[in-house]
Amino acid sequence: MKKTFKFIASLVLVLSLVLGMGCTAFADSSVTYEGGAQDIVFLPGSGYTDTDLFEGFKNVMPGDEIEQKIQVRQSIFAYRPVRIYLRAITHDEVDNPLSPAVAASESVASMEDFLSQLGMTVHNGSKLIYSASPDELDGLRNNVLLGTFSRGESRTLTVTLYVPIELGNEYANRVGEVDWVFTAEEIDPGENPKTGDYSNIGLYCGLLLLSMLAIGFVFFYLRKKKKNS
Repeated sequence: MKKTFKFIASLVLVLSLVLGMGCTAFADSSVTYEGGAQDIVFLPGSGYTDTDLFEGFKNVMPGDEIEQKIQVRQSIFAYRPVRIYLRAITHDEVDNPLSPAVAASESVASMEDFLSQLGMTVHNGSKLIYSASPDELDGLRNNVLLGTFSRGESRTLTVTLYVPIELGNEYANRVGEVDWVFTAEEIDPGENPKTGDYSNIGLYCGLLLLSMLAIGFVFFYLRKKKKNS
């Protein structure tokens, strides 16, 4: 039986625009599927949330183009292969309210207005899976398969934030929030995907048979020639 485990964390995309301040480079972030009780681990956190992968997007300035890489990986201690999916959830006033730290300075309307001024792309390896302003769901409205991960395997998400240079002072010290949901689905051993290419197996068997016949013919010919000499 296939087991599906879903771990919804309030993984927050927090964007603080502080005009007149420089940006600081931060290390890449990571999402690790561990298996067992502690299944998905988010690193690092921030003052807004414990599961914030976007520390590199703080204190941005007009005209900035900032890239953040996120390593999505399967732990070497996890037993089964796992499919990992990603989708995004926006905030509203009822079903998914803003986190307390963000709600202290923003409403849903002001946050959406701020985020709509920005641009963002997300690449899964070389494949573009998102291209819109951060307040829109675009290609992350539903689960997007990031890949099937064996033990120790990883892939890289490259998230690029675009801040228009004409963004005015009225957006200084603004904060935006979007939840990213990673879903892990373990694969039963009987469901493991085949890694070989069997599309030409008949051709390969035919070539092998012909090779064996050729070797047998040569062996028979040499033996007969030696006997007659």
